[in-house]
Amino acid sequence: INTFIECGSGESGENAVNFSNFFDVISIDIDKTLYVRYCNRTGVKHNIEWVLGDGREELQKVLTERPDERFVILLDDHYDYTSFIVEEMEIIRDFSNRNDHIIIIDDMKFAGRGTYPTVEVLELLAKKINQNYNVKNTEIGNNIFVIYPSKESK
Repeated sequence: INTFIECGSGESGENAVNFSNFFDVISIDIDKTLYVRYCNRTGVKHNIEWVLGDGREELQKVLTERPDERFVILLDDHYDYTSFIVEEMEIIRDFSNRNDHIIIIDDMKFAGRGTYPTVEVLELLAKKINQNYNVKNTEIGNNIFVIYPSKESK
């Protein structure tokens, strides 16, 4: 894995900087204020590409342009109880030739509220991408979930 994709840069922008220790980073945010704040930040050991745009559209674009690449993907673009996790999981399923990405989902403490999927729905979405996906609550922060394959897949 060479690239970390972040949908939702967040108020601090620190995920992109921290993950740039290990990967090239594509950080996507629809908030122009955040984009302007972060667009000149550089990575620690790898590049950060800051993208202003809708996380769903930009994630689809990256996966369409690089369908055979494996990624670490953070789904964290939301406001209040409006989440795009369901749509983003469907985009990962439909626009990547890979089914072995590592997917990190933040703020699942809101599961079942607004448009946040329940944990059961998240598990079903993961299994539609890869029957061998494990869905684990790390119990870190706001219930960060990690989705990863139990065995090598493509």
